[in-house]
Amino acid sequence: MTVWEFRCAVEGFKAANATEEKAAPGMSDDQLAELGIEGF
Repeated sequence: MTVWEFRCAVEGFKAANATEEKAAPGMSDDQLAELGIEGF
């Protein structure tokens, strides 16, 4: 296993086993209106 392969494996393990949740990206009012959600 090369160093590059090992680093990829470590990064993948960290991503798969992360305990903290990442926040979803925000949506603009225009995007919400396209989905039928209005009034915010």
